[in-house]
Amino acid sequence: MKITSIRFLFISLTFLFATITGFAESRSERKARIAAESAQPTSLSPVSSGMKFVIEKPFSDAFQVAVRALVENGYTIESANKETFSIITSLSITGGYRQTGTRAIFTVLDDGGKTTVAVLVTTQKRYKALQVEPWSEPSVERTLTEQLCSDLKATTSKLPWTARSVSERG
Repeated sequence: MKITSIRFLFISLTFLFATITGFAESRSERKARIAAESAQPTSLSPVSSGMKFVIEKPFSDAFQVAVRALVENGYTIESANKETFSIITSLSITGGYRQTGTRAIFTVLDDGGKTTVAVLVTTQKRYKALQVEPWSEPSVERTLTEQLCSDLKATTSKLPWTARSVSERG
């Protein structure tokens, strides 16, 4: 009886130790996970916070041409999805130890025969020294949003359709 209770105790402790070490994250894994999560696109909405302009073409044509216009302007597309009506550029990082990441988010909305494009530019900051800190919460950059919106309007005016401004602020 004494041997079975010792075996049971040994098996229980072994199982407990295996589950704790198997599911636990090390500090470096946890830091890497937090840094990766903080670099994900923001939940801010370009429709409510950004600037808008109209492309006088149907949605399917305007969506593909909007992606092409972004690539022609030198942006790298992280994701472009017609089902979610969104285009997200990759995070462009500048700086050495104090880094700033800039990302552009676009929402393309169908308005019958026209297509409305909402533009929003966000920035995030972090400190990268001995340990990399996670990215800060994204903040809206109005001047960069206005500049990008005007650049896209200029690019779309060179292409075979016309773009006109709907509002200066959404």
